[in-house]
Amino acid sequence: MPCGVTLEEALQTLGPYDNYNDQDYHSPVYASWKFKNAAEESDLYFEISEPGKGKVSYIGFKTLDRAYVENWVNQLGEPFLEKTSSEFYYEEKSQQMLIIQDWKTHYDISLQTETNLELYKKEN
Repeated sequence: MPCGVTLEEALQTLGPYDNYNDQDYHSPVYASWKFKNAAEESDLYFEISEPGKGKVSYIGFKTLDRAYVENWVNQLGEPFLEKTSSEFYYEEKSQQMLIIQDWKTHYDISLQTETNLELYKKEN
């Protein structure tokens, strides 16, 4: 499911969320779904950071499945940027950044809308 869908579209695909947090109008809305695969149980979480517009701007999940992630990375090809323990893949047409972070104990996988590539060119 790509960024840019509405929460209603996500609900049609994923069904009712397991957790939802909407603090106030100027804060991001968070929704999460629990899922289980053969290797683990995890959460898929969405951030809807455009109050009033309701578009998903961030999707993420954690995984322990090293073989799955390594296979996926091999299919993605050359990353847009590599930093210590992180690889960034950018799709210009959709303006989405896929980020894979290797924390040695697990991976954080996230997809987010990204319109400012200058943020990634600065050294941190």
